[in-house]
Amino acid sequence: MKPKIYCSLIAALILAAAGWYLFRPVTAADLLKTLPPGEAPTLYVNVNALRAGGLLEKIAGPAALEDPEYKRFVAATGFDYRQHLDAVLIRIHPNETFIVAAGSFDLDRLAVYAKANGGRCAGELCAMQGSGADKQISWTPVRRRVLGLVVSADPMAAALLAGNSTPAAFRLPAGPAWLHVPGPALKPGGGLPPGFSALLSALDGATYAQLSASGTEIVLEAPCDSQETAAKLADRLKETTRTLRNLLAREKAEANPLAATLAGGEFHAAAASVRGRWLLKW
Repeated sequence: MKPKIYCSLIAALILAAAGWYLFRPVTAADLLKTLPPGEAPTLYVNVNALRAGGLLEKIAGPAALEDPEYKRFVAATGFDYRQHLDAVLIRIHPNETFIVAAGSFDLDRLAVYAKANGGRCAGELCAMQGSGADKQISWTPVRRRVLGLVVSADPMAAALLAGNSTPAAFRLPAGPAWLHVPGPALKPGGGLPPGFSALLSALDGATYAQLSASGTEIVLEAPCDSQETAAKLADRLKETTRTLRNLLAREKAEANPLAATLAGGEFHAAAASVRGRWLLKW
């Protein structure tokens, strides 16, 4: 091979490798690695997949109905999740929430927004006051096209996300959106929002619970230590769902979509695991 052809081939391979690294999609595993060690309820949404399938508009509703404060945020920062967010991973602890988002971010405009609203920046780490004294919102870039945010009493908490490389502590579910809840968080008050807590606390005793959503259904898997435990928890879930269904019937009013979906859940025990599903009706 002639030297010039050899050099051209090497250059092409280097450019191809660099292009693959720069433009490959950020995966859920990539986002998980940026979180500090430890387990807590973790929600992942592949916004690109929802956008491509037409589901994002169904979930978010018309842009014209968005909150005026959010519209001002978009105007000031240039960031609109409908266009610029690729994927997001949220880990919910009782006293702080970690958010890792992949997408297109204008860090300079975000810094200006923080300072204009009483915040401050130290290099690429910015922080501003949230809705309460114990809710400081801090953020910093953690890798290319990935922004890490933390809602915490600590205004420097986002610094915990920089430079992490923690492997996933659980098998990642399939689907464009999923929720992983470790066993200790299945107890009432385990850090989940009230609606989810009321439902998933029926699974207290499972090793963990995973919910994976597609365009037509949400699927539940909750491994247990024995077949007897799985059968007991499946019965408990059925009773909780039956109670919700009766409550909605007594209200004699049109239920909100989430309540109607939860009331239609079906569950069974399969060996030492609880399985279930909820059909999604848009």
